Amino acid sequence: MSRAGSAAGDAGGISRLIWRLYAPAGLRGRLLAYGRTYLCPFERILSYAPSRGRFIEIGCGTGVFANLLATAGGERDVVGYDADPAAIAVAQATVGGRSKMKFAVARVEGLGPLEPADAIAAIDLFHHLDAATQLQTIDWVNRTLKPGGVFLLKEIDRHPAWMYFANKLHDAIMDPGNPLCVRPHEEYLRVLQAAGFEATCESMHKLVYPHVLFVARKR
Repeated sequence: MSRAGSAAGDAGGISRLIWRLYAPAGLRGRLLAYGRTYLCPFERILSYAPSRGRFIEIGCGTGVFANLLATAGGERDVVGYDADPAAIAVAQATVGGRSKMKFAVARVEGLGPLEPADAIAAIDLFHHLDAATQLQTIDWVNRTLKPGGVFLLKEIDRHPAWMYFANKLHDAIMDPGNPLCVRPHEEYLRVLQAAGFEATCESMHKLVYPHVLFVARKR
């Protein structure tokens, strides 16, 4: 798989950046964002992001990846959407005077036509959606991306099994009552290719989490 952009620092540098950037978000928001940098391989995902253009992150949570996109160099306009108003409030506290960084409350199911994007990211969103909504969201991504645009889909895999069950336990604690819909990476590849993307995947296991990144380019 060829990388669309250059690596944007190491994991330690990302953690330090997020700690500084989230100072206005309050201690809880700051700690949650900082802790997230140790669980997710953001530095590896960033290396596949184009260096310029209009970026959308769906299911952005408190905005960690969206903020990394906006601060990793290059020329990017970034907007992040999430259904949780409390998470978006934390994200908005980090914006300051930056005009090319925006956040808004929106459910992925309610996103209508938007200005065409060069890249769309979904980090750990899809396994919280049911199977039908996953397919509808992929269709929305395809309609929203410009030709040649990139969809960065970071998900958890079902293998190895012990990592998968460790992640289920994590989500049961952090988000109780939300059933997970986790597809094997082979199935995601088939779904993305059937939707009209040229798609590849890369395992990015970290700690006990079976991370897998799909890089899907719109034909």
